[in-house]
Amino acid sequence: MRFLLFVFLFLGAHGGALAALCDDGYYPVGGVCTECGYGYYCRDDIRNKCPDDTTDWIGIFGANGHTVPAIATWAESGNVRYTTCWLITQCRSMLDVYMTGGTFHTECPYNVSRGDYYCDSKLWYQANPGYYLSGYWWSSYEDWYYYVKPCTNAIPEYSHYSGAGTPNTNDCPWECDNGYAQPVGRNECLPLCAAGITTLNTSTGLKYNLWQDRQTVPSLVVQYNRMM
Repeated sequence: MRFLLFVFLFLGAHGGALAALCDDGYYPVGGVCTECGYGYYCRDDIRNKCPDDTTDWIGIFGANGHTVPAIATWAESGNVRYTTCWLITQCRSMLDVYMTGGTFHTECPYNVSRGDYYCDSKLWYQANPGYYLSGYWWSSYEDWYYYVKPCTNAIPEYSHYSGAGTPNTNDCPWECDNGYAQPVGRNECLPLCAAGITTLNTSTGLKYNLWQDRQTVPSLVVQYNRMM
């Protein structure tokens, strides 16, 4: 808490008393300089509410080399979080933007003279399946990365990436597409039985895939739905 310092200026017959300004980031309340508080910025003893940031950042970032899914959402209710952050004289929007490759965090300061918010940085912290984080930057409450990149590690035919790769490593895991399965010890996806059942369950709890084509000799042939 800071107290206002009253400076008396004697200007001859026109002398008067003028109150010194509170520091930026503070405003006078009952003669006491009070911290401006989140959602506001204070200069020259005036407390201003941070204006709403109505910019379509998802659309802007989406047009800047990213594909944005139709179900894109914001991390916080009300689209953005408003805070004075570390600079208590300045407004900032803090956004988490969901893109095809993953999620990045950015902070958008408010330009008082221009009258709008601007964002010029992206810090990626989560990669989606088929992508991996790249270019470690630093760690706070999250590990931040400069980029998110698509995985290009080889996967078999009839399969798809099932998760994100290890950061800075092009190693996305994969799994077989629906209707296909991976035989034990083989790096491939083979078609399962198309008769309506794909698994043989035994009374001992063991499970076996039922393949469309013979995979071993000898083989057990199962008839179901008039199909073999």
